[in-house]
Amino acid sequence: STAAAARPKTAMAYAWGAGDTGALGLGHLPAALAQPDRVLLPLPVRAVAAGYGHSAFICADSDGKGQLFMTGLNTQGQLGTGNVTSLAAPQRIHFFDGHNVLAVACGRAHTVVITDQGVFGCGANSHGQIGRARLAYANPEFAQMDVDCGQGGDRPMFGAAVCGWDHTLLLEQQQQQQ
Repeated sequence: STAAAARPKTAMAYAWGAGDTGALGLGHLPAALAQPDRVLLPLPVRAVAAGYGHSAFICADSDGKGQLFMTGLNTQGQLGTGNVTSLAAPQRIHFFDGHNVLAVACGRAHTVVITDQGVFGCGANSHGQIGRARLAYANPEFAQMDVDCGQGGDRPMFGAAVCGWDHTLLLEQQQQQQ
């Protein structure tokens, strides 16, 4: 298609604003940045998301699969790195190696990811926003969310996620009629 042919071969991400949490992903922590600066990522960027002090980037690997990179504030494990250490530059989240990351959303202190293998969440779950039965302050590792939505084990496919302050919305992907 013409639209596909017109797309650039490498997509880049730019960031500006409050930088003291590492959310800009620039490798340094400016208090404020009024002009866009390029985020240095090793792969072409497919999608971005921003939360309160943290950011997510879906990048396309050489096979065209989405890989997740996270940066910024991590006090509640919202980066999914397995610890609560904040990052000044984007780091690849190896939990998703072997997955195709399709969508990502960031809330105040939680992150939700849709892959070809399900929906996953990490970070704050004090209100159940990452779908874990145990309400907890910090969940620094991604875990699959149980989102059968009452359909008795026949899990719906989700095409989009959006996070608010302490809540999550998923949009069911419509199955095409055959």
